[in-house]
Amino acid sequence: MTGSRLLFSRNAWLFLLSNGLGFLGYAIFLLLLNLYLAKSGLSKEVIAWVNAAISLAGGLLALPLSALYDRMPRKIALFSFTLLQGLFTFLLLFFQEPLFLVGSAFLIGASFTVYMVLASPFMMENTSPEQRIALFSTNYGILYITGLAGNAVGGFLPSWLGGFLGLAGELEGLRAGLAVAAILFSLAAIPFLFLKSYHHQRLPTGKAPGSRLRFPKSAWMFLLAMLIISLGAGSFVPFLNLFFSGRQFSTGEIGLIFTLGSAVNVVMTPLAPLLARWLGKIRGVIGTLLASIPFLVSLAFVRQPALLIGAFVSRQAMVNLGQPLLDQYSMELVPEAGRARFAALLTSIRTLAWAFTAPLAGLVMQRFGFSWLFLGAAGLYLIGCLILWRFCARN
Repeated sequence: MTGSRLLFSRNAWLFLLSNGLGFLGYAIFLLLLNLYLAKSGLSKEVIAWVNAAISLAGGLLALPLSALYDRMPRKIALFSFTLLQGLFTFLLLFFQEPLFLVGSAFLIGASFTVYMVLASPFMMENTSPEQRIALFSTNYGILYITGLAGNAVGGFLPSWLGGFLGLAGELEGLRAGLAVAAILFSLAAIPFLFLKSYHHQRLPTGKAPGSRLRFPKSAWMFLLAMLIISLGAGSFVPFLNLFFSGRQFSTGEIGLIFTLGSAVNVVMTPLAPLLARWLGKIRGVIGTLLASIPFLVSLAFVRQPALLIGAFVSRQAMVNLGQPLLDQYSMELVPEAGRARFAALLTSIRTLAWAFTAPLAGLVMQRFGFSWLFLGAAGLYLIGCLILWRFCARN
């Protein structure tokens, strides 16, 4: 495995470097955003709409933007839209009015679609078939390592920056922490300037739009399963920091909890290729999702802090262990020329699901608490796994 990683192409290594910077910023951004909005005095419903706007942008724009990306050199698309993500994150920090916050969040989500649409096709295009599991696993390993660092640093970043810069109050410290995330997003664009240009296979032009989407039945059922699973995930994942905050954990403690989750992910990631060899890619995905459900259900009922943290970390480790396998499997379902379009469809489905459930989750959180969100998500995970087993794993 080590040798295959050393043989990654220059483009693959530059992509991994950019992801390291971007994921570090994203971990800080995700950790601090909801806490910043809550400290600004916004209600949970408004916070849910800001989160929904990020997802809604990806869902609405992933498919039309994929056509634009496919007509641009990968280098230009990745550089320009990654840079815009950093600029739009800065923009969010200058507004307090809900409408402007939602608009800024929408622009952040729109710029992030370039990664969601092109990441998997780019990795497939810039590595050999025998190296792909290693590259996808390495990419997720970097995600988890930088997530660990981002959560560890992000939890204490507001107080550190507040003291160092002489900022008044926790709100200004949180804003400064988000500014650091915006800087990291912008820096993540730089490695893309050094990519070697190459010609990627594109969908044929001049045909009716519907003819471009003739994927096999298993691909469409895979998308249906991802829709259902994403409806479950979108109802609680964006709000886990608020969940722990409601359990009287401080910002620093929440950062440490997320750091622990990332640390466990780092340890588990090398097991993904072994899991693929043992069960196969899609069966490995199903197995890890099913294994996460008991821990998800326990979050609805556990109150003891140590058990609560254990359930959170275990659920996250199980789900994330299967992610490299899921990404590669999704690219193998369709021909090479349709990968960017299929990735865009998958992105649209996932992000629209999150956008749809976020406002509903905000209402449920405000009126009933988190328990019903966890139980509903567990049921949706189970349904999605059954569809994957019936239409993908058994073929």
